[in-house]
Amino acid sequence: MKLDINEYLEEGFEEIRTDLEINGFDVYFHPYRKKLEVIADADQLKRVINNLISNSKKYAAKDRKGRIDIRVRPISDFVRIEIEDNGVGIPKDSLTKIFERLYRVDESRNSKIGGSGLGLAIVKKIIEDHNGKVCAESVEGQGTKIIILLRNAEFTTSKEILDKKIQNNRTKLFMRI
Repeated sequence: MKLDINEYLEEGFEEIRTDLEINGFDVYFHPYRKKLEVIADADQLKRVINNLISNSKKYAAKDRKGRIDIRVRPISDFVRIEIEDNGVGIPKDSLTKIFERLYRVDESRNSKIGGSGLGLAIVKKIIEDHNGKVCAESVEGQGTKIIILLRNAEFTTSKEILDKKIQNNRTKLFMRI
């Protein structure tokens, strides 16, 4: 449940770096200067990161080389992870809706690109299941930054971790019934 986020992201990024570079992206990881642990499920977090990187690739600007930056830093009881690209961006009026199920910014644009409209809804669900938060900042034509806040393990007690695990197990059990 505790995960060294710098190490985790560095290893994960190495797995996808080659693919991104082949697709014309510059890729940069900016770890925090000290060890930083979050409370997270490694497999679920991988799904989040893959969804976000996939969106960055899908919505890359055609007129410039793609760039993805991942930054990590502590903020109070949380760890802030930023995934920023220099893609086409998201219109201001769509920014509050992008984490809704099946929402697509522009149907005509998306029909050419593909996708189900579930990626960011899945990201939101996973992060919220981790007692975290996710939001986006974007400037149309310049790029998008997704900000994830996960619980900082340093400020999370063993009881809180256990309570969350019990709550998640109950939710899974309820979902099966």
